[in-house]
Amino acid sequence: QEGQESQAFATAAALSHAVKATHELLDSLGDASGDAMGEWQTQNASMQFQRIKKQFQSQWDAMWLPVCRKMNCDHTNFWDIILSSYGQTMALMQTGPRAFAKVKVEIRNRAALQRRFQERLAVHPVSL
Repeated sequence: QEGQESQAFATAAALSHAVKATHELLDSLGDASGDAMGEWQTQNASMQFQRIKKQFQSQWDAMWLPVCRKMNCDHTNFWDIILSSYGQTMALMQTGPRAFAKVKVEIRNRAALQRRFQERLAVHPVSL
C-alpha cells in the first residue's frame, strides 16, 4: 500500500513536470495561428524545418520517456500518454484524501494540454 502510494505521488510529480515542459515547448513554437513552424513550412525551408522538428522530437522524448516508463505508455503517441494519465489519476485517487488536491490539478492540467494540442493540430496537422 505504502509503495503504491509513493509510486503514485512520484508519477504525479513527473507527469506535472512533463506537462509544464510541454506547454513551454509549445510556447517556443509560437501561437497556433501564425507561428514559427507554419512560417518554416510556407517558406519551404525544409532543412530548417527538419532541424526544428528533430529538436522538438528530441525535447519531447526527454520530457515524456521517463514519465511513460512510469505509466507504461508509448511516449511517441500523445493519445496513449493521455489515456495512461487517466490510469495515473485513478491510482492517485486510490491513495486517499491526501491526494485529492493533486488529482484536481492533474485533471485540470490534462484538460489544458489536450485543448492546447487540439488547437495546434487544427491549424498545423503535421507540425507535431
